[in-house]
Amino acid sequence: MSIDFPEIEEGQYAVLFVELDTGIVLNVNFKRATGQDERWTIFNSFKEAEDFSWHISTENPKVECSIYDFSKKYIETINRNGIFSSKS
Repeated sequence: MSIDFPEIEEGQYAVLFVELDTGIVLNVNFKRATGQDERWTIFNSFKEAEDFSWHISTENPKVECSIYDFSKKYIETINRNGIFSSKS
């Protein structure tokens, strides 16, 4: 499945949710994504994206959150096991 990256502006960040154990992409309601389901949540700062991702991974330990910047660059993934980044 191809996942279209959203059009966002410089300084914004997009978060993608997946099932931690399977890698299956989830929609914004944390259900397995199908068809044209919305898959990305957009934030106006990295701090907002990271704080929300921590909250989601704490409330839903089977979900991991991957954060990307406006240029589609992968920044980090947050899940119940911690933070993982391209620098890790």
